[in-house]
Amino acid sequence: PPEDPEEEAQERAAHYAQAQGTVRVVHVDKTSEPLGATVRNEGDSVVIARIVRGGAAERSGLLPEGDEILEVNGLEMRGRHVNEVCDILGGMQGRLTFLVIPSPAVQAERTY
Repeated sequence: PPEDPEEEAQERAAHYAQAQGTVRVVHVDKTSEPLGATVRNEGDSVVIARIVRGGAAERSGLLPEGDEILEVNGLEMRGRHVNEVCDILGGMQGRLTFLVIPSPAVQAERTY
């Protein structure tokens, strides 16, 4: 029988965490409207550059600026150009499952 998608996401997050440190699984419900986030490349990484007011990303409160996006719905984002990432995210609807590495600033805030 097919595995539970949530369980699969958690397993992939654990795999990344072994190599990367903290990895979070984040769910965002997206309509046909844009996600409401801009991304930038930092080397091979795809990082959330800005959250647009009123978008699904802001409403979720789960995708802070500076987080690195590893995967969305099982598609690896690392190594992709920002234009490709935007095209992929723009075409997705419904519940999106992100695997993200929290930004170092956010990690520092959480360790108090």
